[in-house]
Amino acid sequence: MSLSDDPNTQELISRILVRDQQGMERFGIKMRDLKKTPLQFIEEAIEENIDLLRYLIEAANRIKNHQIELEDYIPKEIQTKTIPLETIIEDE
Repeated sequence: MSLSDDPNTQELISRILVRDQQGMERFGIKMRDLKKTPLQFIEEAIEENIDLLRYLIEAANRIKNHQIELEDYIPKEIQTKTIPLETIIEDE
């Protein structure tokens, strides 16, 4: 059964469920049952988002510095497609 026709939404739901299972296996308690204050939840969310931003900055820097080749991550069938030049160049 699918909750959405959108494959990105399906992937997100799947990842949430996997993460939930991992959390239960690791901590054995539902988030709702944690004895934390709202401020503690906010602080933890801030810390998690700081980590997220650090990951994004590192990925962007690797792309900018050509430490990774984007072609390695683009499926071959897309690489071989041609795109009309006028769809790429904006009118000046």
